[in-house]
Amino acid sequence: MVSDVAADGAPLFHRLTGKGPTVALLNGISMTLSAWESVVLELQGEFQILRCDFRGQLRSPGPSPPTLGDHARDLLALLDHLGLERVHMVGASFGAAVARRVLDREPRRLHSLICATAAVGLTPTLSRAAQQWLHAARAALAGGDRGAVFDAFEPWVYSTRYLEEHPRHRQVFRAQLATLPRRWFADLVSLLECVLSDEDHGVPRAACPALVIAAGEDRLVSVEQAAELASRLGAAFEIVPDSGHALPIERPAAFADACRRFIATV
Repeated sequence: MVSDVAADGAPLFHRLTGKGPTVALLNGISMTLSAWESVVLELQGEFQILRCDFRGQLRSPGPSPPTLGDHARDLLALLDHLGLERVHMVGASFGAAVARRVLDREPRRLHSLICATAAVGLTPTLSRAAQQWLHAARAALAGGDRGAVFDAFEPWVYSTRYLEEHPRHRQVFRAQLATLPRRWFADLVSLLECVLSDEDHGVPRAACPALVIAAGEDRLVSVEQAAELASRLGAAFEIVPDSGHALPIERPAAFADACRRFIATV
């Protein structure tokens, strides 16, 4: 099923496919629901899979709401619209932060929580990277090279190994990003401003089974920072080696396998 749903007055684009226990895959800040395709291929046949673009991402009109809590409300409205009482919630980076806000607000809606490449709050490294991305997005809006936004993301998000093994990656992704509408760059600014203004007031122990997955070559969130989040949540912890921050893209099979194995224990 592919449809739009009204959430807080704005349509939230989503796809719901397959049969079985529902797994909600939540985007990182520069992802769209299409970025999950390789993970979906690994999980299809076992699960019903929900994907969506948050407000301010490609297929959902923006701008981004001002807080991560607002994104959590949008997500809960989507679950209500679809009649999904409880789901296994899997978030990558930004999506993990939104999932945690859902856990804080309505823990009964989660069978389990899986946070990938996520830390406790906005670390100095995350803040520095987000500021660089914000500068590049604002420059693009002012008439600069839109492809330069990809240049700002690339060294933070992808591992050296992945870039070496996919030599055309930069050329193709940069060209694709440069063709996106002006609205996408304005919405990226609002998403980044949401992240940079967020105040994380603590990480209570998760009220459902939880797993934190770290990427061994992540330049944005270190293994130690991910382990701290796991400790605070009372979550299981797993490391996927040889991957950068873009774990669902770089190592989709390993990522999907970690999710599958954990959900089987819930």
